[in-house]
Amino acid sequence: MNGRRSARTTKILKTPPKPFDWTFTTFYTGSLVNGKSHQLIESETNEEPNQEMLLRRDKILFHTEFVMYEDELADNGSSKLLVKCRVMPTFVLILLRFYLRVDKVMIRVQENKTLL
Repeated sequence: MNGRRSARTTKILKTPPKPFDWTFTTFYTGSLVNGKSHQLIESETNEEPNQEMLLRRDKILFHTEFVMYEDELADNGSSKLLVKCRVMPTFVLILLRFYLRVDKVMIRVQENKTLL
């Protein structure tokens, strides 16, 4: 076998060998808190974002995008967290996007959108 293991004889790990998440996955899933009292506010609603307002071709007053962090995962894929902000005359849209690709294993995209 010239010193190499075949894929059939390699054991599958049940637990990660390191005590940390090497993919830099963010666990932030959004917040539902009152800005003044910092109490959790959760209630059912039938309201949805105004699609007509979002699709309108308003003038963009300000737009920026910046990468919070990015890593190539030791040539095993890529991990990237970025923030995009768009200011229009009638609203502000903020997007937080986490992108993870582990080669031949998975692709994950997690987004948090805030409409002000």
